Amino acid sequence: MAEKYSNKLTDDEFFTTLCENGGMYSLTAKAIQLKFGISYSRQSVYERAQKYKDELDTMSELEVDVAQSNVRKFLTMDDHPELQYKMTIYVLNNRGGSRGYGKHAVRADDDMPEQVFEIGGKIFRF
Repeated sequence: MAEKYSNKLTDDEFFTTLCENGGMYSLTAKAIQLKFGISYSRQSVYERAQKYKDELDTMSELEVDVAQSNVRKFLTMDDHPELQYKMTIYVLNNRGGSRGYGKHAVRADDDMPEQVFEIGGKIFRF
């Protein structure tokens, strides 16, 4: 099967550009066009990137690690109590389900056809 991507771009150049653009296919295609003057579609980047599936998975895991590190940092920011409070609510809503936290539906009265939800200690009616 013939490869659908340009042979004018080496694997090293391609992978470096892919990494520089966070593994995002559309951004990588645009960067290749600007940097190398080669017409490259998002689909072509996607197809060629499949050669680097393990590296892309590792890149995604690193992003999650950085995000989790930021969550921990914001949770301990005593000098920014509002940000600390918002992050606390976020963590409890998204990771505290086994301890009774999270987004729980609150049963509405029978005469009230609206949806009622309790999120972060606040009641929302829809």
